[in-house]
Amino acid sequence: MGSKELQEEVIEVKEGNKDINIFIEKYKPFIFSTINEFKGSYINESSELSTIGMLAFKEAIDNFDPDKGNFYSFAKKIIKLRLIDNYRKTKKQKYNEKAIYEDSEYKNKLGKIEIEHSIDRYLKEEEAKLRREEINNFIQELSEYDITLDELEKLSPRKQKLKDMYFNCAEYLIKNKNLYENFKRTQRLPAGELIENLKINIKQLDRGRKYIISLIILKKGNYEMLSEYIKRRD
Repeated sequence: MGSKELQEEVIEVKEGNKDINIFIEKYKPFIFSTINEFKGSYINESSELSTIGMLAFKEAIDNFDPDKGNFYSFAKKIIKLRLIDNYRKTKKQKYNEKAIYEDSEYKNKLGKIEIEHSIDRYLKEEEAKLRREEINNFIQELSEYDITLDELEKLSPRKQKLKDMYFNCAEYLIKNKNLYENFKRTQRLPAGELIENLKINIKQLDRGRKYIISLIILKKGNYEMLSEYIKRRD
């Protein structure tokens, strides 16, 4: 099936016009293939990893924005991230139980430690690869609004109050479907609406325009990893 047809199916599922369980069943081969690729060996449906993969696939459906990118790539990324999360959680539990040191022979202990280090390196490499992909996609999307990463570093507000104000602007626009659709079409922030409803002045809005746009892109895009860096302080 082509990417366009898949996107249409995802939209049908998100809108409740197609049974999500049937959809997941249909794409089990893709889910298992992604897990096998990550694990480096075959798994079957009785494996705990298959459950993690299917839950991650559902998460990808729930969070995917059809206007942003390719669902296959997004779903594969989410599945791999949840597998990484699971491994680290399991590893932490094992360390707490001192499982690595239960063997009586030093050689066995050393072997387990070497395996753990090898897996850690692999997970870090996988994470770094996924993060680079997100950054490249983010840079490309920013360029459509004539924004660069270097600019964002300089424009990031130091005062928490101002940062909260910009978060409010981004969230207000995202939650209002008409405003968001108009923003996508014109690539302009609805200045009058934001000034009137959020009590931000024109100078603050103008100064934070690119920062607000970058927040909108991150929040509406398929940026699972980068979004962790922009969570607001409650």
